[in-house]
Amino acid sequence: MNRAGMFLIGLAAAVGAASAFAQSTAESGGSPVGQTFDPATHELRSIVEITAVGDELQGKVIKRFPPPGDPTHGICSACPGELRNQPILGMTVLWHLRRQGDGWGDGTIIDPTTGKTYSLEAHLTEGGKELRLRGYAGTPLFGQTRTWVRDRPG
Repeated sequence: MNRAGMFLIGLAAAVGAASAFAQSTAESGGSPVGQTFDPATHELRSIVEITAVGDELQGKVIKRFPPPGDPTHGICSACPGELRNQPILGMTVLWHLRRQGDGWGDGTIIDPTTGKTYSLEAHLTEGGKELRLRGYAGTPLFGQTRTWVRDRPG
């Protein structure tokens, strides 16, 4: 994986073609990959690959680091619809994130440990080094923000 392709993601769960973000992905020669961390313990929980599909971004779990005694057993038993009882590994957990002004919106993200889905907005900050995700139910005012930071490994 190249240097521009790694992201550290501060999101539990497990977020034209998304313009600057997708363009930087194509220029780097690969899809951005991020690490998701448990918000309470800060332990690594999964690696999510973000890709542009048409004019939308989506994110798929490509590796898991479950906690000891993982209550999900790697299956999203609480997920709704076609995701119910599907393996978390390989699951698309972020979808329909569309370009809106200087960011993205109208997306959805799912927490595969609870099966809950949230509306999603995202914005690039720090010259494209960070992607700030805001997940919410109802209105963004009452949501939570997580920051995905582009990692530049040495």
